[in-house]
Amino acid sequence: MPKISLIAGDNLNGPITYEIPVLDNNINVWYVGVGLKFSLGNLYKTPKEVSRLRISLGQARFELDSSQEQVTLGVREAYTRYLDSFELLKTQEKSLQLANQNYEVIANRYANDLVLVTDLVDADNLRLSAEVQYVNAQINIIYNYYRLLYAAGAINTTNK
Repeated sequence: MPKISLIAGDNLNGPITYEIPVLDNNINVWYVGVGLKFSLGNLYKTPKEVSRLRISLGQARFELDSSQEQVTLGVREAYTRYLDSFELLKTQEKSLQLANQNYEVIANRYANDLVLVTDLVDADNLRLSAEVQYVNAQINIIYNYYRLLYAAGAINTTNK
């Protein structure tokens, strides 16, 4: 861009000493001016710089759109996993219920000497495994909840 400047001034010269004999005249000069400064190289540099800036602006917009899409997909994925963890909990709850019923049946048969102790131990192991899976499903719900909060930006992991 061109630069415009205004100039105003006053100059009072004393005796004129370069004359022989020295003249004892005082000359007072007033002046006003306008200055214009412009680089001719900008006529060639500006179009290239503008096109370079347009390209970088387009890249920045593309990166912003890409980042927004990644965040949206991350939130959707976290929400889907959160909902799936409730379905897994229902499944594990039913599995635990069936394992408890199986253990009761096997324990009743063992009490009547109809099955071996190994069958009772197997039924107990299945029941314990179902209990562990049920607790893991509950933990998975909590984990997916906090993962959803993190993906949505409600919490962050930076230390303050």
